[in-house]
Amino acid sequence: MSGGGKSFPVDPSAVVQMDPDLIILAPCGLNLDMTRREAKLLSRHSWWQSLRAVRNGKVVIVDGDAMFNRPGPRLVDALEWLYSVINDEFMAVDNFPFEWINQSQIEMGGESVEE
Repeated sequence: MSGGGKSFPVDPSAVVQMDPDLIILAPCGLNLDMTRREAKLLSRHSWWQSLRAVRNGKVVIVDGDAMFNRPGPRLVDALEWLYSVINDEFMAVDNFPFEWINQSQIEMGGESVEE
């Protein structure tokens, strides 16, 4: 089994060209606090601000290390959560570590609130 391959950098221009409706940040090895800091760094870039998902408040951070990036039973919870978010049918998955990002709160350094 070869898997999906190694991760690779994506040029911001490719992300701008895709202009996603929804962005889920779930970096490998980062918990929510660390991912929140990375989201704050992204918010400083004009290309990030131009994205439809950012403008419409459709950016969510997840503890990717705990939920998506390791094989195990949590992947089922992650899949259920992901399905609900993508389909705008949000359903609570007990103790699922995520936060919707409010861009103005990131810019001011405030805390985001789970919805």
